[in-house]
Amino acid sequence: MKKQVLAEILGQRASTGEENARFLYELQLSVLAALKECGSLTELQFSYGADMLKGQHRAALRNLAQNAVKQET
Repeated sequence: MKKQVLAEILGQRASTGEENARFLYELQLSVLAALKECGSLTELQFSYGADMLKGQHRAALRNLAQNAVKQET
């Protein structure tokens, strides 16, 4: 199984909404993978959770894009 690693962030810098959404998606997916690995989730539960997260991530990116367009007008 592919291992997820959180990188240390050095220094202060502004982050974008897209970066935040991606970070939260990867973090939550890593938690699901850890729960599956320790036996707290079945493969079916993991797959369902991962699919739900993917949908939420897409929706968040769509909302960010729509808000950016609204701010431009």
